[in-house]
Amino acid sequence: MKLIEPQSIRLLSSSIPENDAPAWGAGTGYQIGDSVIHEHKVYKAVAASTGKQPDQNCEGTDAAWRLMGPTNQYAMLDQYVSTQTVAPADAETLTFKVTFNRCTAFALLNFKATSIRAVVRDGDGLVMYDKTVNTLKDVEGYWEYYFRPLEMIVDQAVTDIPISPVATLEVTLTQKGGPALGHIVAGQAWFIGMTQYNTRLGIRDYSRKDTDEFGNTRLVKRANAKRTSLPLFLRPSRLDTVREILARMHGLPALWLGDDNEGIGSYQSLTVWGWLEDWNATVIGPNEISMTIDIQGLK
Repeated sequence: MKLIEPQSIRLLSSSIPENDAPAWGAGTGYQIGDSVIHEHKVYKAVAASTGKQPDQNCEGTDAAWRLMGPTNQYAMLDQYVSTQTVAPADAETLTFKVTFNRCTAFALLNFKATSIRAVVRDGDGLVMYDKTVNTLKDVEGYWEYYFRPLEMIVDQAVTDIPISPVATLEVTLTQKGGPALGHIVAGQAWFIGMTQYNTRLGIRDYSRKDTDEFGNTRLVKRANAKRTSLPLFLRPSRLDTVREILARMHGLPALWLGDDNEGIGSYQSLTVWGWLEDWNATVIGPNEISMTIDIQGLK
């Protein structure tokens, strides 16, 4: 199992324009229903106002603005995997470049693409990583190839990139009808332990069941998020280091890679963008530590 500890990254360029709405202006008067962009987020006016900064006046009973979400360009950089940056339907590629300083790993989550090319360059422009991946899943035989819909992977992680104090990551997603990307993670990759059998995985469903006074029940469908419990094997010499890494992760989102293999053929159900819910370790003997890590996914 590996963990990608996210670092702050900055968008340098994108093929997606940020034109969801006009930029907010301090001296402009706005009416109910007007939309603006402020710090890469879209706000809609719920009251007439002038000079009320959207991010400071979007809560409470006297709010002038309502936060609608990130702009299309920045949806892949918010904290949510479900919000996607989507290319136009007539575009076959989605290209962007972000800072990659002091990072050794990146991951693309909830994407829609038939192929992905990622290029990492250091501060002098030297290519440190350049790879194109076809996202078609493996098939088990001719029957599946000819008679079942072909499936694509939706998550991809790379954890073996040389570190550089100054670097950039450029990604190109390709697909007819407009590719999309839910979230990009870049940061340091840490090895935690070897994943064992008896791994448990599932979801947490946030749907509601409403029953009125007459007993009529209505299901209100809402989002769900992954959750997993990973049994690990550690050498005793790794315990203190792993404990320090996990201590940094409490209350923070991170990418947890439960499968020791990466890429095509790995169990993507064990790739979870989420937070550390709990962990415990048992010293089995002088050469073995058994650890269990519980992860709650974020939508």
